[in-house]
Amino acid sequence: MNQGHIRSTDQKKSKGQHLGKNLEKTREKRTDLIHTRQMVFSLSPFLLKAFIDFNDFSENDKLDDTMTEEEKIASIDESEQETDIEAKDEEDEPESVQEDESQSLDYDNLFGRDTLFDDSVTLLTNTVYAITVVPALNGGMRCWFEGPSWFSSKLSPEIQIYVNKLKTFLDALAQWLETEKQAFLQNPFPGNFVLREDRFSENPVVLQKGLLQRINKRIEDEVPLSEEEHEDAVLAAMEDERPVWQGIDESQFSRLLDKIWLLWPAYNMPLSNVFSSEYQLSWLVEVGTKYYREAGGSWISPELNYPDFSKKDLVSIKSKEFSTLTPEEKLHLLCARFKGGIGMAKSALKSITVRIESV
Repeated sequence: MNQGHIRSTDQKKSKGQHLGKNLEKTREKRTDLIHTRQMVFSLSPFLLKAFIDFNDFSENDKLDDTMTEEEKIASIDESEQETDIEAKDEEDEPESVQEDESQSLDYDNLFGRDTLFDDSVTLLTNTVYAITVVPALNGGMRCWFEGPSWFSSKLSPEIQIYVNKLKTFLDALAQWLETEKQAFLQNPFPGNFVLREDRFSENPVVLQKGLLQRINKRIEDEVPLSEEEHEDAVLAAMEDERPVWQGIDESQFSRLLDKIWLLWPAYNMPLSNVFSSEYQLSWLVEVGTKYYREAGGSWISPELNYPDFSKKDLVSIKSKEFSTLTPEEKLHLLCARFKGGIGMAKSALKSITVRIESV
């Protein structure tokens, strides 16, 4: 038998086995990165630190030891783009927030209460990501996120990139609250949270997706870059082991949400409260008031003209230009984003009428 042919066959087998091992390593790396990302956005600060310590990322790096730090960062970025297997398309689905018993609130009168928070002295701050709210020396309220001390310690690249992403998002959320929601920080009730939200009727801040888009855009707009500057920033980020902002996605935000709390000196509140039906109704009143005022007095009535508005009617108005709709049709279209249905539209219209007639 031809010895050269045998050697050639053996070499091909060896190459095939080597490629197979490399593919297996790549799958393992991406599985580990997905798991790491899930843990960063799912665990409380205390449990996340325990997870990091237990896995000992610094000494037992599961990425290929022959890879440079830049290659590790690039691998993580590639994983971020290609393996987002749990993000779901929920554009046409109303959102709901699951509230446990300790966070469920009962209100006799939506606008008769001046607070929406959990007054709990037992909240352990190492179990939540706390956004601190305190009076400012020059008036108003200050708001900031102070991460755990270990956030600034040296972590392995594959976890540092997600911890940095988490901190960037929480910092931006706190800054947004301070600059855009001062009235709410001073007196936290639904009506104050939705003040001037009639400017953003296409992006309701009382839905998870709406608030997420608002904060992601704030981060993106912070330092506008040209295409060339963006490329330079990518390279600088790789050298400094810092990620270029790619945005928190909906699945990450959903996992993170129950661990974000606002802490005032006298009380506290989970961020998830702003996605409750009370806040959504307040948003409808704020936005709906604008449409009814623009339409004029003939439309002002505490009762719906079409109280039996159906899904078929909704499909019909969705096919029309929004500007051509009556204020009641606009109200029904806005209500379709939430789970309250026709009952929410009725409640909103009564409050809209009171607001307009009281001026």
